[in-house]
Amino acid sequence: MNDIESIYKKLGGESKPISGGEAYKAYKEEKFKLRLRICLTLHSKGYNWNDLVIKIGQLDSEERERLLQSTSPREILQLFVKWKEGKVSFDIEGDVIKFGVSHVEQYEFRETLSCKRPRRLRRLEILEKENELSLKVLEDMVRKGIICL
Repeated sequence: MNDIESIYKKLGGESKPISGGEAYKAYKEEKFKLRLRICLTLHSKGYNWNDLVIKIGQLDSEERERLLQSTSPREILQLFVKWKEGKVSFDIEGDVIKFGVSHVEQYEFRETLSCKRPRRLRRLEILEKENELSLKVLEDMVRKGIICL
């Protein structure tokens, strides 16, 4: 975790919580927003955050890999939805992938995909689909103002 913290410091996210309670809650929210911005910058073609892109480009490959792992769209979406007592579901039934997100009755997303290679999907392919759909949901939530950056 210290490695990830040092990467955030390089990217300008140095704030530390002063104490518990509201200060800690604000710190966690700010850290979440930084992770989301980095995620959108790394994974989305339409998101423009030039300073961050330049700073990420200066990281060595090991630091960049750690950053990518800590900002996966799937993990960020699950974290946000859990805070708001929502639910993320991802099921594979035969050649169909079912993905659903519900969030405090404000947001509902369902998508069903068919796979070309049923039952033989490798774990990496499944994670790519999960991340792709999670990114789509995160971008939609930002656009609709559910998550404010």
